[in-house]
Order: sequence, then C-alpha cells, then structure tokens
Amino acid sequence: MLEPVRAEGSAAIWWERETFLSSESDDNRCPAVIDVTGQARYLTYGPFIELRPGFWRARVLLEVCIDAARRRLAVQFGVEPAYTTVELPYGVPGRHEIVVEHRLAEAGPVQIRLYLQRAAFHGEVRFLGAYLERLGDPAE
Repeated sequence: MLEPVRAEGSAAIWWERETFLSSESDDNRCPAVIDVTGQARYLTYGPFIELRPGFWRARVLLEVCIDAARRRLAVQFGVEPAYTTVELPYGVPGRHEIVVEHRLAEAGPVQIRLYLQRAAFHGEVRFLGAYLERLGDPAE
C-alpha cells in the first residue's frame, strides 16, 4: 500500500483502487486491470465520499500501456454536475500522476472518474488510487 504524503502539515487522504466502482467488473468494483476496448465511457468512478467545502487537489495514480496511451483518456474530479477535467498526455505510456484541482462550494459526494473519451479497439489501464488534499477554504 502507498503511504500518504504530507502537505503543509496535514496528511493527505489515500483512496485505494478498491474504493472505486466500475462497470468493467461483475461486482462493480474497480478491477486491477481495465480493458479499454469498447465505446466511450467512464472506466472507473466514485467513491461518492462526502468532502467538506473548500479547495481540493486530487492526485490520481494510474498506469497505461502503449495501446491505451494512444486513446483519449481524461480524469474528472468534482460533485455532480460540476467537474474539473484533465486529459492524460497523449501517446505517453507508463505510470502517471494526474493532478486535478477543484473548488467545492458546498459539501457533497465527490467522484473521481477515469473517462475514455472515444471508442477504443485495444489497451489496458491500471487505476491505482488517488490522494486527496484540502488546500483551503471555499473563499480562498
């Protein structure tokens, strides 16, 4: 298991892969390896844990094979219907740390979503989890 890092004197929250959901498995849990073959869709999402208002940073850890790296993938962070989206670097395989910052105006069930933006023929992604850090109050 990865250890939480410290940010400005406070520990980051670690959400493991098993915390997330996915329609890619029979039990709706995020599998260790996600096959991206198929239509555009959310590959993993959740965990619908309520966070208090404020400015938050999510550092999402994942690995993509060379074939998946040639697909349009993005990470979204927020509460329905407002999300901040960051695209993965196109054509770059290997381990990635995608940083997404989002301001929550009010408490709500947060999601981090890995989004396949266009249909894909082949490729695999390993979604490892995410660190969450509260950076400040909503008005800051």
